[in-house]
Amino acid sequence: MQKRIRKGAFTLWIGLTLVCLFGAGCSVRLVSEENLKDNPNVRLIESDEKAVVLEFNEEDGQKTIKSVRYVGTSVELEKPCRVRYERFYWDFLDLIAVPGRLPNGKTYTVWIDTGYAGPVMTNGITIIENDLAIYPLGRNLRKEFVGVCHLPRLEIGQAIITNPPCEYLQIRWQCDVLGLALWKQKGAVVGLELLKQFSYVSFDNINKEMELSLEEPFEPRQANKWQSYPLKIEKDESGDSRLMVDIPVGGENLHIMFDTCGRYGMVVGPELWKKISAKSGKVKVRKSRLATGFLGWVECRRAKVAQLDVAGTEIKNAEVIILDKDSPYLAGEGYISMKYFEKSVVVLDFKRNLMWVKQ
Repeated sequence: MQKRIRKGAFTLWIGLTLVCLFGAGCSVRLVSEENLKDNPNVRLIESDEKAVVLEFNEEDGQKTIKSVRYVGTSVELEKPCRVRYERFYWDFLDLIAVPGRLPNGKTYTVWIDTGYAGPVMTNGITIIENDLAIYPLGRNLRKEFVGVCHLPRLEIGQAIITNPPCEYLQIRWQCDVLGLALWKQKGAVVGLELLKQFSYVSFDNINKEMELSLEEPFEPRQANKWQSYPLKIEKDESGDSRLMVDIPVGGENLHIMFDTCGRYGMVVGPELWKKISAKSGKVKVRKSRLATGFLGWVECRRAKVAQLDVAGTEIKNAEVIILDKDSPYLAGEGYISMKYFEKSVVVLDFKRNLMWVKQ
């Protein structure tokens, strides 16, 4: 009982703090970082680097990157381990985040994000604090500085990930109060390319714990309480991997991306919304905008469905985000996220290609 009271007090304290901050001129925004290439304190990956091998093309006196190869990449985990969620991100933002240890020995936030196709991603602050060597690759289409870096080690619970392929994107979320930066985002995002190396990844959203298993298969206890749905990794038009699940939503059998760090219950395009709304009964829709991890604020419409059936569970006042078909944030027909499974245990069984849900 005392533990529950402490948890409740913590949640109340955070909530009151946020209210006070927003009432005192607080703003939350996406910030573009200065080019790491111009920072004299940042090390560059040398041509003789043993852990990260760079190959170049040379044509007309121009030197361009051909390939990046990581040597000695490995994942070690003797037996399944559990890691507690970082409560703020789950309780207030519906994001799966856990503590992880980086090379400087300090603990950082690690977001577990199947919506990110790559292995690991970080940002400039984290690179500087951990003295990571980088190779800049210029700007992306949104004019943000990007590149690759050498991350020697990442620990999540008892899992030790050595020399994972890692890229950086020089943007971060930041919270300002009265013009001063109160909080700057740092840490790492672990994406689908790394997660699929595990036998399974379990998300116990009731007890707020993630379980990782490298070798042991997932065995559902009390099998009558579990439902399983086909899971498949597919390539999109740009060649990026997407985690797709076949799952019933609102009377429709959907083949849709599953995003563990999507924050919003469902994000859909206009065509899919027509199918869902036709069977959803009472629906309220309003203009709005949503905060995205890499694109900042995006215009959208928000729908509230009075009752939406998701994988056999009735969700009341289910939120659905509707985007225009040409929205930069819309991937395929959209995604379904962990938010709809707040009172469930979800297991991504990469060995059997199944998504298990326990009510």
